[in-house]
Amino acid sequence: MTHILLHTPVRATLTGLITVFVVGILLELVEMPVLFICALAVIVVAILLAKKTAQHFHHEHTHTGDSPLDVVATTVLFLANIFHPAIDGFSAYETFVGQGALAGSLVVAGIILHEAFRQGVLIAAFKDLGIRWQWVLITTFAGMTAGVGLGSLGSWVLHEHEALVDIITVFAYTFIIGEFVIGHRHDRCKDKWWYIVLGLLLGTALTFFFKVH
Repeated sequence: MTHILLHTPVRATLTGLITVFVVGILLELVEMPVLFICALAVIVVAILLAKKTAQHFHHEHTHTGDSPLDVVATTVLFLANIFHPAIDGFSAYETFVGQGALAGSLVVAGIILHEAFRQGVLIAAFKDLGIRWQWVLITTFAGMTAGVGLGSLGSWVLHEHEALVDIITVFAYTFIIGEFVIGHRHDRCKDKWWYIVLGLLLGTALTFFFKVH
């Protein structure tokens, strides 16, 4: 699975996909000027960090643990992959309880669909950082379980801080895009731009039709 994700066509598709995810989140935050500005600042920081990380891991890096970048990059991705699925789990629980099994099942189907793509993105990114794909799935299930658990306890803490989680997600997505583009800019793929367009179309369908990111 991880071997397939290393191919440039897949990376190009995933880059287009999460680029739309970032745009979708920014459109949600545009009505909150302070948070929107914070998100833009986070994008700039993420790009700079991605550049440093790509240089470290793809050119100078010898093993994990010899640079603060190891900790910063992996921590951001792990946090995003815990909090984002936690909100998904919370939303699914609340829909089941508030609107019934049919509506809940539709929400779960949408979550599974977009998580399949999102996990592919994260697995590829973590692969670059020397982390096995199993840890990506473990943190995802942990986040979803936490979300369902908080929902069952009647806690709205995730809903109240959803905008903060969105900013963390923007950071993670932008970092991944930057790392893919900068770290793999020498990969050869004559049809790369077509794959990016495919990713943009997939991302548009998921973001604006299924309302997920």
